[in-house]
Amino acid sequence: MTVPPSPARTPAQREVDYLAYVHLTGRWPTHLRAASNARVRRCLEDGSADGETVPLRLRADAVEEFELTSHPMVRTATDLKGYGYRVARTDGPNARRCFDRFRMTRAGHDIHVFVNGAIWTDDLSMFQPHHGMLAPPPQIPPARHRERPGPRPSAGDLAAA
Repeated sequence: MTVPPSPARTPAQREVDYLAYVHLTGRWPTHLRAASNARVRRCLEDGSADGETVPLRLRADAVEEFELTSHPMVRTATDLKGYGYRVARTDGPNARRCFDRFRMTRAGHDIHVFVNGAIWTDDLSMFQPHHGMLAPPPQIPPARHRERPGPRPSAGDLAAA
C-alpha cells in the first residue's frame, strides 16, 4: 500500500494524532517515544487497562481539551460507524500499530482510515479525501461461494432431454 505524503506535522499536532488513535482504537500505538507515551498516559482515565485485554479510555476533559471530535480521523471513523463499519483489531500483540492509520471492517470489507481523514479501500485501491460527510461506501461484493449441486439427474431425465 502506498501512502500519500502527509503535510509536515508539529510535535504538538502529532501528539493530538496519538490521542485520536487511542480514542478510536482503545489501544496504544507502537513505536512511540517515552515522552510521548507519558503525555498520552496522563490523558487516560484512572484505572484504564493495558489496551490489549480491555480498551484504553481517554478522560472526557482530554477529549474536549484537544478537540478530538473535530479531528479528521475521528470524523471519518464516526461517519463510517454510521454505515456499519467497526474498528478492526490488529493481527496480534506484536503487530505494528501506526498512529497515523487504522483499519475498519464491515462484512469482510476493509477500509483503512488515515490521520488526515482519507480512506483507502482494498477493492478500489484509491484514496478518498474526507470533506464533511462521506459518500456511501462502495458496494460490498457478494461473498464468493460455490453453489451446491442439485440432485443428480436420473437416466430417464437424460434420455428425455
